[in-house]
Amino acid sequence: MTITVTGASGHLGHRVIKALLKLTIDDNIRAGVHNPEKLAAFQKLGVQAVQLDYFNNASMDLAFNGTDVLVYIPSKTYNVLKRVAELESVLTAAKKSGC
Repeated sequence: MTITVTGASGHLGHRVIKALLKLTIDDNIRAGVHNPEKLAAFQKLGVQAVQLDYFNNASMDLAFNGTDVLVYIPSKTYNVLKRVAELESVLTAAKKSGC
């Protein structure tokens, strides 16, 4: 089983990853992070880490491939229209990947 957590490098996302590490083996966890410089921190925890941009379909296709459970954590935007577009983008990619 693969659990993909978006926004993993944010405050909430990091807490979700830590909680999942107590519940399942690290091979089951995939951390989706926006900033590629933060990938190494998750790899040190033993989880899969992938670059994920909510507005880049190719990155979401790669991140969501093989995902059984998707935990969507929105970005820290306060622009409502951008948040709606972000959610629509994630939902489209999730549906396409079958997760």
